[in-house]
This record gives sequence, structure tokens and C-alpha cells, in this order.
Amino acid sequence: MIAIADTSFIIDWSRFSKKNLLYEIFNFIYLPEPEMKEIKSENTIAWITEGLSMGKMEIFPELSEYALKANGIS
Repeated sequence: MIAIADTSFIIDWSRFSKKNLLYEIFNFIYLPEPEMKEIKSENTIAWITEGLSMGKMEIFPELSEYALKANGIS
């Protein structure tokens, strides 16, 4: 299973002592690039870095063509 996680979830989950159980539920977690700018905590950044190096997480880039379409909807 694959997940896309938002900033609030990642920040909260990174504080959980058994946070790596998330990898037993999801094989892979995408982190949207625009939301990565909101993360300030060193512990959260360290956990994301670990997930990236393990190949369990990947930063999902913001694609300008889709962002333009999404902004046009509102």
C-alpha cells in the first residue's frame, strides 16, 4: 500500500515512539514537496531523512502544470 502524507500527520507521527510501525502499514509514503517547507522540527526532519534513505519515503514534487490547474479551480 502507498500513502500520501500531509505535514500535520508527519509532524504528529514523528513524535510517536513507534513511528516506524507506519512502514508495516504502508510500503511507501509520498511527502508533497510544498508541505515540506512547513516542517521546522529537527526530529521530524531527521525521521524524514531516515525514511528517504531507507527508500520508504519520497518527496512528491510539485508539478507546475497541475498547480496552475488546481489554483484555477478556486
